[in-house]
Amino acid sequence: MSSTDTLQSLGWRQFFQAQVDIESDWTPARVLRVHRNAIEVMHVDGATTVPLAGKSAALRITVGDWVLIDQAGPKVCARLERFGLFQRKAAGTSGAIQLLAANVDTLFIVTSANRDFNIARLERYLAIAHDASA
Repeated sequence: MSSTDTLQSLGWRQFFQAQVDIESDWTPARVLRVHRNAIEVMHVDGATTVPLAGKSAALRITVGDWVLIDQAGPKVCARLERFGLFQRKAAGTSGAIQLLAANVDTLFIVTSANRDFNIARLERYLAIAHDASA
């Protein structure tokens, strides 16, 4: 399996390729998990944990993002533009936005059809999916 096939299996597409300088030594990687001070990513050579510090902490990285990493560091050098973003208001009164997931192609909304069924909840989920371009 080539590196292109590996990236494509992770969701890589022309939209992201167009954002990468072909001469760059940075490695494209898909974000799998986000922790307070680090992210876990998958790239052609496998999984890696990359610390978030300095400029990379300000990139507002979320699960599903594509980032360019310098494996020598390792460090995040850039976050690629997203084609979709799931987000919501965070709990509390601050009104802050909580990032949930980025670059989602396919979405399934599953809900109970029993007495717990709530049309307003389903409409809310559909609105979030529409806003995220999923």
